[in-house]
Amino acid sequence: MRFIYLIIMMFYACSAVSDVYRQPVQTLKPLLLGALKYGESHGTMEGEVGRMMKKRSGSSEPILVDVKVVGNHPQPGCKNLSVAMSQDGVADSVINNKNSKDSKTKRPFSTDYTIYFCEYGGPPLPDQETTQSEAKKP
Repeated sequence: MRFIYLIIMMFYACSAVSDVYRQPVQTLKPLLLGALKYGESHGTMEGEVGRMMKKRSGSSEPILVDVKVVGNHPQPGCKNLSVAMSQDGVADSVINNKNSKDSKTKRPFSTDYTIYFCEYGGPPLPDQETTQSEAKKP
């Protein structure tokens, strides 16, 4: 009996780890700012951008976005962020960049990239000394 109880508890513990709160967002900016503040942030792309991406992919499945800090930047308040986006049920023809939207084969699609982002809501500002010295070049 204890063994069954232990198995059930392990199942619930594992499922709780994989379930993260996903904030519905209209743009990436709230998730980027959330990752700067908490180390990581998770969401689903909604609104006009989400509709446009779903139309392009041919899938009605949610677009999952995961952002996490992967490094620092010399400018205070700025970090290097990893952005991962994924969606299930995307037509194989879309993934392979073919014109046919009739593809019956559906599979998950994901892409990721890194970006430098700062607490003020944009990329790092140019170094003032570098900018001034480049402006003086003939």
